[in-house]
Amino acid sequence: PNGNGSAPVHRWFRMKEAFSCDLLPAVAAESRLTDARTITVCDPFTGSGTTPISLAQMVTDGKYESAAFLGLESNPFLQLVASVKLRALQAPPADFTRVAQHVGAMALRGKFGPAPTPPLTTFANPNYFKPEILRELLTLRAAIDREAAAGSDPLSVDMARVCLGAIVESCSSLRRDGRALRYEAGKVGVRPVAAFLARVEKTEADLPSSGIN
Repeated sequence: PNGNGSAPVHRWFRMKEAFSCDLLPAVAAESRLTDARTITVCDPFTGSGTTPISLAQMVTDGKYESAAFLGLESNPFLQLVASVKLRALQAPPADFTRVAQHVGAMALRGKFGPAPTPPLTTFANPNYFKPEILRELLTLRAAIDREAAAGSDPLSVDMARVCLGAIVESCSSLRRDGRALRYEAGKVGVRPVAAFLARVEKTEADLPSSGIN
């Protein structure tokens, strides 16, 4: 996924198995599809949304007047990531920063308990996630759930969920390597709330001033 780590919106969630955001424009140019005024694209393996976000950028750059996209993805979280990216470009939420900062503040105050630990051995192993780190991650999740229950803007809440998912690896002593997780004994996990708020700031910076059709 060369270039995705620094490209706006693409960088919201790191997926090693993704392809480069530069691939679709290259394929369209080589196939002479850029001669068309509009285009419809179907991606049966949407993943974290590289295809629709690249397509949206091509519209923004004037390569197409408009575009339509149909995507399929069986992984529920990746489906959320791709959907959030595209929805945020179509109709940027005005309330995202307030919602996300409120989530961080609630997690820091710790006036309620964390969400239940997911039933996975990865989270249960203190070598992978220190107890205080795991508790902070789960408290962030509980805070996001509270925002959703309080009726906050659904897209802002979903964007906060993606921000939380994006920092999990950095808070652990694990490294994603293809389909495997590798343990690195010397890796020190970052504090979740600080990492979450930093991710929120980066995400907010990528939002356009107006929506893309």
